[in-house]
Amino acid sequence: MTGPDLLGALAAGHDPAALAAPASRTGAEAAAPDGSPVCSRRGCTAPAVWALHWNNPRVHAPDRVKTWTACEEHRAHLDDFLASRGFLQDVTGLTAPTSREDPA
Repeated sequence: MTGPDLLGALAAGHDPAALAAPASRTGAEAAAPDGSPVCSRRGCTAPAVWALHWNNPRVHAPDRVKTWTACEEHRAHLDDFLASRGFLQDVTGLTAPTSREDPA
């Protein structure tokens, strides 16, 4: 049997979801052709209007804050995903790039 070693990842203190999920979008995929941010939901190319700031304390240092962007349609889904895991720290309207952003 092949695939991610989820139990080994847990024993080593790693986030097993990181092993099972594909890599994040590249910088080019995270922006529209005009450079404006798009929604972080997989497959969505709608303009982003929300910034969801999060941190996985099992993987990231406390001062590291990652940011997902969301369109109106997918904000609740992404918010629920992060909040149910205790990762969500803050949600702000996306008006301009924020200094809190940490490239994924």
